[in-house]
Amino acid sequence: MPAIRDLDTIEMQIRELYQSSVKGSSIQSILALPSDMSPRRYFRINHVGEPLVAMVFDSVAVPEAVGSGEKVNSFQAVIRLTEYLLARSLAVPRIFASSEKISIIIQDDFGDTLLADKASSHAESLYQLAIDQILALQIAEPDQECFALKRGFSSEIFFKEMEETPDFYLANLATAPDKQLILEIKSYLLELANQVGKFSQTLSLRDFHSWNILVRPNHTLGIIDFQDALLAPRTYDLVSLLNDRDTDALLGEKNYYQLLEYFFKNHPQAEELRAEYPLVLLQRDLKVAGRLSKMVHVRQLPLYAKWIPGTVRRIARTLKARTLWSSADPLISNLYSALTKADPSGFGG
Repeated sequence: MPAIRDLDTIEMQIRELYQSSVKGSSIQSILALPSDMSPRRYFRINHVGEPLVAMVFDSVAVPEAVGSGEKVNSFQAVIRLTEYLLARSLAVPRIFASSEKISIIIQDDFGDTLLADKASSHAESLYQLAIDQILALQIAEPDQECFALKRGFSSEIFFKEMEETPDFYLANLATAPDKQLILEIKSYLLELANQVGKFSQTLSLRDFHSWNILVRPNHTLGIIDFQDALLAPRTYDLVSLLNDRDTDALLGEKNYYQLLEYFFKNHPQAEELRAEYPLVLLQRDLKVAGRLSKMVHVRQLPLYAKWIPGTVRRIARTLKARTLWSSADPLISNLYSALTKADPSGFGG
């Protein structure tokens, strides 16, 4: 794993990699792009030719997953998954130069317009294009030798992710729940993890959300940050696309349900996926509420606090709807009751 580099070192390394691999032009300037919680940084390369960006890895850690396959770090994953996904016509950036020694990849620059920026104005057409990418990946002929098809989620990982809600969200409330209630909530989360862990899995890009999908000038999409791809429930990428942060609110209820129907209408296993979707949504949101709280309270990044209330409201809404829809499933009503007791203004508001 490379040490964190200063900007002067990064710029020098980008120039050297560019000069060794990109022929017929020269770099005029390099612009650092805004960064987020990712262990990767992006730098726009100003030159004569196709738009390019340099992806610089501050960490190449292997994502948390289970499987018997080789351990592929995130740099190697980008290289190998780019080839795999391009061969299946997914809208990922082409690679023009790379060096694992310095952990830098020079690739297509898809611009600055996030799909999230268009959620309120061009939602139906652009989000349908994004759903088409999910469907294309799921129906494409898989190469069983691909490393990403040999790693995946497990019930244990699902539970560990959701534990962050009691450990970081509930624990940091003004009045934290007592230990016994936390243990009760965790027992329900374990049960939910076991249910979701039994769902059939397919190759998922894992972080397929509106901040990792760019709208290009020609109104096509470009997908980035897919290095953690793995086997996941078939609705996992859809859940991420339509809900991450406050996407559901940006889309609005009408667009949201129209896009859900678009996915189900075009998926050959629609009937069973309709039943799975709310549980996969619950699992992911219960991870996200805790993860955002961890970013705020442990990593001291208050920016992420703004997405916590919407995530909590969505958890409550999903639990309430699922309780009405499936009265035969006591887990949902028990979890809803316990979370409401732990945080009446959040889950019960």
